[in-house]
Amino acid sequence: MAGEKHTFDPKGNMFSGDKFGTQEVKAIYIRIFRNGDKHHAGEKFKVHPKIFKTWDQVLVKMSQTVNLPTGACRKVYTVKGKVVKKMESLKDGHYYICCAGEPLHKETLKLNKHFENAPVNKKKE
Repeated sequence: MAGEKHTFDPKGNMFSGDKFGTQEVKAIYIRIFRNGDKHHAGEKFKVHPKIFKTWDQVLVKMSQTVNLPTGACRKVYTVKGKVVKKMESLKDGHYYICCAGEPLHKETLKLNKHFENAPVNKKKE
């Protein structure tokens, strides 16, 4: 839209302000996968700062959504194998792997066909 401005708060959340000065926080949409399940197609997951105030709340909801066979979700990894420790680190449209207590199965990262088109951060040179 013409005249629409986007600004960011200190945590990196994007606000969309209209011509009247109202602002709304944008939700982040991600896809989450089970650790070790190469056939899991992933679940769509919405992270909104008004719904989730802490990282632990996000982990509880991810546990309910993905339904891990080994227990509750305790760690979240990117498809590159890096640990995510806070909500601000989640990127819109990216894929993440939920783990309970077990280590990340690196062979699953190579075998899961859904990760072939996963968006990843690329460094600008």
